[in-house]
Amino acid sequence: MPRFLDTFTGEFRWIENPATIIYAILSHTWRSEAEGSEQNYTEVRKLQDDFGPPRILVPRDLTCPLTAPGAESFLSHPKLSDKIKDACRIAREAGFRLIWIDSCCIDKTSSAELAEAINSMYELYRLSTVCFVYLADVPDNGADPSDRARSTFARSRWHKRGWTLQELIAPARVVFLTDAWTFLGTKRGLAATLMQVSRIDIGILTGRTSLESVSVAKRMSWASARETTRVEDEAYSLLGIFGVHLSPIYGEGRNAFLRLQEEIVRTVPDQSIFAWGPSCALRALDQAECRSEDASSEHPTGLLASSPREFRETTDIKSVSHTDFLSLLSGGSPSLEAHPEVPPLHCVFTPQGIRLQVLAIDLAELPQVATAAISIPYIGLRNLSMDDYGHCLELGRACSLAILRCTGSNDELIALALFGPASGEQDHNSGVSIATHAKCRPSCPGRPSYRVVRLTQNAVKTLQAHLSPTPKHVVLLRHSGFPTRRTETLTPIHLWPFTAEERRRRFDMLHTFIPGPPADFQLAPTCKAELRALGFTITPLSCQRVHAGMTVLMNTVLTADSLQEGLVLSQHIQINIVLTRMQERAEGNTGVSFAVAHFVHEPAGQDPWKPPCAHCKFGGCHTRRVPCGDDGEGVYTKIVRDTVVLPDGVLAQAEFMILGPCKEETPRDPSQRLVRILRLAVECSTNSLARISGRDADASNTRFISGLWLSVDLSDNFPKSVLSR
Repeated sequence: MPRFLDTFTGEFRWIENPATIIYAILSHTWRSEAEGSEQNYTEVRKLQDDFGPPRILVPRDLTCPLTAPGAESFLSHPKLSDKIKDACRIAREAGFRLIWIDSCCIDKTSSAELAEAINSMYELYRLSTVCFVYLADVPDNGADPSDRARSTFARSRWHKRGWTLQELIAPARVVFLTDAWTFLGTKRGLAATLMQVSRIDIGILTGRTSLESVSVAKRMSWASARETTRVEDEAYSLLGIFGVHLSPIYGEGRNAFLRLQEEIVRTVPDQSIFAWGPSCALRALDQAECRSEDASSEHPTGLLASSPREFRETTDIKSVSHTDFLSLLSGGSPSLEAHPEVPPLHCVFTPQGIRLQVLAIDLAELPQVATAAISIPYIGLRNLSMDDYGHCLELGRACSLAILRCTGSNDELIALALFGPASGEQDHNSGVSIATHAKCRPSCPGRPSYRVVRLTQNAVKTLQAHLSPTPKHVVLLRHSGFPTRRTETLTPIHLWPFTAEERRRRFDMLHTFIPGPPADFQLAPTCKAELRALGFTITPLSCQRVHAGMTVLMNTVLTADSLQEGLVLSQHIQINIVLTRMQERAEGNTGVSFAVAHFVHEPAGQDPWKPPCAHCKFGGCHTRRVPCGDDGEGVYTKIVRDTVVLPDGVLAQAEFMILGPCKEETPRDPSQRLVRILRLAVECSTNSLARISGRDADASNTRFISGLWLSVDLSDNFPKSVLSR
């Protein structure tokens, strides 16, 4: 039951069923706090209480004509917002007794009222007799708003806000007003300009086409360039566009958009909702072309999108009927038209992912499809060779194409590329991800992966022999996940000297190369103080490059003394790290080896003539090596890429269990042996992170990291037995 504003008295009026009355409604962009914000319901209500009861008598019949209000009306209150006053004046002059304004007619302190307003807002705009759109950034200078490219109307902020999409589509009559509240035009009169600005079909704007006839993907594309103040409103502002309902939960972040998509899947029988993201068109088995030049993906994705922005390339996607789908599958061949069994559009949400039935094209014997996608040449650059992208295909490639019941321009069938890892072992605890291929690192010359493959009729004819005759049950990954912290980006490290060939290739592909020497290594500055608090000292980091700079050797030593049954034991932990440049390969190009050797020294006798041990103060000592507490060899080796994920900035890390010193080599109760956890990490220095984040005035090297730290982190002693609890 919404609350309206009386345009004559300025009082609030409750209306149980808006379909039984005539009213106007206001659409506008909210002012920021810096601009003075908007007067909300609580503030207007307080002004009404201060003003007192109505001082004029007006008929309760909303159809009775009234003259302009005088000083007795609350609308004359000097502290009332000018926007509310002018909106009431415009509606009153047009003959409306009631107007609905979202900023002051919703009590946002009531979660129940807010939820009802969000879920019924599209219907409230649809039932209005007229929607007045106030454009605060369009001056009243007599400019022609139909000048589509240059008019201030076309550049208005109103066209970029998320909530105004439904406010444009839902009402049958929309009137645009300038900043001076003068007439500018109507939705029908400015339909051509609105179509160019909003990308909404002219049929929708003129009311000749029903909203339900437009595919889900296309409706999503209308919202792809719009913004909302709260991230959750990206989803809540689209509820009416798709005719679904959700309980708003502010604080859930982008999970709101996932919930919206799930509700659409349950309600609307349209698979075009899955056709978002970067796409390529397959013209032949070994020939593809890019359809999403501004969209890219480094890794496989899930079935559901993260935000409406993922649908920016779906303006031409449309759903097709059962008959048209069979006709397109046949490729013009009548013999095949009745052969495939068209799967239902039903989906089931499971903990592993989203289960659905699809007609699939097996690519096990067609590796050239993934090759065609990754090797699409960039405009103006040379064609790619297998040497440029072969190592990426070793990570995996599309194993099949799942055909959706929707098409693109020129009747191209839309298919999802179901990704198969190179190992062939699919994780049964999660669904299949979507990608034509994967990239080993961002700087690789190969194309980023595509999730959508558009099949031309020529490609369909070629692939018919590999089409499954019956629907295939698949479980697809629901979503690839959101960043757990700030936005994560992959940033390359200038770790190795570039050869002349590498410089030439990088300049050809990225139009840039790396000046200066490769990365240097230092001990993290906080290590000494942190280790000293635990009774350890650390020697300066020794670092040298050998083998023409393609191998980095680092070593340092931790030392500490402890008292065991009146006997002083000295321990030292040798840390050796080796970084090696490897040949280009799928899983990375840098080998990192962490090696830890733990020794304990105890006095073996008093011999003043014997020189002291190099690692302890005893003139004569007995030295023994202590194995790692996890029964390992004290060596950890890994192949990594020459990139780091920001903001964490860790290139490689390893953990070791260090046994505490003990007088006996084999203690009576090993479970009570004291241990420490030693973590070693090669990570970015804070100076490098600051430069990458854009806080450094020198922008010439901000794309690459050249300063690295060795971080040595040691825990306190604790019984080994607690690790098994």
